[in-house]
Amino acid sequence: MQEWLIKEESKKYFAAHGLYYVDDIIKAIDIAIGDDGFRSKEVIEILKVDVGEDKRAYIGEQKNEHS
Repeated sequence: MQEWLIKEESKKYFAAHGLYYVDDIIKAIDIAIGDDGFRSKEVIEILKVDVGEDKRAYIGEQKNEHS
C-alpha cells in the first residue's frame, strides 16, 4: 500500500471527497447489522463487480466516442 494512504491526513482527504477505505466500509456494515464479517465481505465483492462493470462500460464509451 502507498505510504500516503496510511497517514491520517489521507483518511480526512478521502472523507472530504466522499470516498472511504474498504476497511471503514467493512466496519460500518458489521456494526450496522451486528455481523461477524460474512455480509461485509459479500458487500465488498458486490462493489468490486459493480465498479468493474462501470469501468468497462466507461472504457467502452470512450472508445466509441473516439471512433
